[in-house]
Parts: sequence; structure tokens; C-alpha cells
Amino acid sequence: MAKTKNPTSPPGRPDAYLGLLFLALLALIGAAVALYLEYATYPESGPGKIETTAPVAANPPTEKVDGTVTDASDSQVTFRIDRGAGLAKDHTLELFSVKEKVAYLGMVKVTGVAGNTATATPLGKMNGTPKVDDLVSSRLGP
Repeated sequence: MAKTKNPTSPPGRPDAYLGLLFLALLALIGAAVALYLEYATYPESGPGKIETTAPVAANPPTEKVDGTVTDASDSQVTFRIDRGAGLAKDHTLELFSVKEKVAYLGMVKVTGVAGNTATATPLGKMNGTPKVDDLVSSRLGP
């Protein structure tokens, strides 16, 4: 037969689980206070305007063009290409550094072609400074 509680017996004592429940309640209250304090540091006007730049539209030549940089500055790159490579003004090329390690520097836009020499300006922010003997190519990969 199952035991029945004696109505005259005293209630049970608090055990370890009640203590853990109390600690969890304190942790929740502490987290809520920390969240409020963090929230209070944000301005009332909301997040500021995020500056974005429009993606650069690629305009590669129809034929594969490869070249080697012969002169470089932050605002202009001069490079040597094969004669008759089909490169024209406003085409875009990819610029790579090959000095210490191979690294993608960014896209450049051709501003002029004269024989086997072409000049270009960077489009957007470059991932490094172009240097002599860096490579330009119309396509990534072979």
C-alpha cells in the first residue's frame, strides 16, 4: 500500500535544487541589468548611416589579356601587353601582386592604349599598393 502524507507532519526542508533555482534567478536578473546598461549606451537616433560604394561593373576585353606593370603609383598603373591583344579604353583588368606572395590588389580601368603599352586607374579601394612587375589580367585563372 502506498504511503500517504500525514497532515500533521511539517513541510519539507529546502534542498539543493531550490538553491540552484535561486542562483538561476539571480543570473537572469543580472543579465537583464547588463543588457539594459548596454542598450542605454546607444544613441536615441538609431544607427548611423553606413557608407557603401556601388559595386564596380567589370568590362573585360573579349580576348584574354595579360600584362606586366612597368610603372605604378597610387593613382595610375602603366603596363606592357602583347600587341593587338584587343585591349581598348574603358576595359577593366584585374591587378595582382606577385612580389612576396600572390595577392589580389583590385580592379583597374584602362584609360589609354598605345602600341604594347597601356595605362589604367584603380577602380575603388585597392588592397595594396601596385608595384613594378605586378601582373594584370583580363580573367582570374587560366
